[in-house]
Order: sequence, then structure tokens, then C-alpha cells
Amino acid sequence: MAMLALAAVASTFVLHVGPPSLGSGGANPVSLPPVNPYEYELEYVTQGDWEANLSVVPGVFFGKRSRNGGSGGGGTYVSFGGGYAIDANGSGPGVYTALGYDYGKTYCWNFEVKQAIGYDFSKATVVSPYALRIGAAFNF
Repeated sequence: MAMLALAAVASTFVLHVGPPSLGSGGANPVSLPPVNPYEYELEYVTQGDWEANLSVVPGVFFGKRSRNGGSGGGGTYVSFGGGYAIDANGSGPGVYTALGYDYGKTYCWNFEVKQAIGYDFSKATVVSPYALRIGAAFNF
């Protein structure tokens, strides 16, 4: 008897582009074409929905993703974790949360808003960068 096995998704890479808030009065407009390094973000999501985020703004973070569609599929998700928050007013350790939506299976469109809050000990100030981004995701 032959059985069909569904393809398992081991991980996801996401490339985001969009306007971040540098902490200087709101979100900046996206440049066309997007050449500013502040506008880019790379995400890596494991099969267990652990994620790593790398961007200049809002920073570098590691966290856990919880989605309604299960791992590797489309749908809405929320993320929470910790890392290093960066904006125009300073940088320091902090936490983040994100709300996003994946549309697709193997190749996806991804929409995400991410908010971080951190504390810059050298300036004794709170930093709170955020970003609204759209991107392409590849599940493999």
C-alpha cells in the first residue's frame, strides 16, 4: 500500500522592506527603490516557530511565534521575544512584539508590524522603535 506524505516545512526565510520609525517623529517614508539599509529586515523562523530577526531598526531580536494556521502555512501570527532595540535616540536591551500575516504556502507574501521597547543605560532613556513592513517569504 502506497502512502502520500505531505511536504514538511523545516524553516522559513523572510525578506522585509518598509518604513521604520527611527524615534525621530514617526515612520519614515519608504524610498523607491528601497536603498536605505534602515528599511530592510531578515527573519528566520524554525519549524517550532522560534524566530530570529535582524534589522538596523528596530534591532536584533529572538522570540517565539504563535500562529493560527500552524507551522509553515499562511495565516495570522503574533510574536514575542527579547533582544537589542535600536533607534535614533539610542540602543539597549529590550523586548518586542509583532503582528503579521502570511499569504501563501511555499512562496508567501508577508505583512508585519513590529514594536520594540528597550533601555539605553548610557543615556538613561527608553527607546521604542517600530516598523511596518511587507516582504516575501520562502518556506523550505
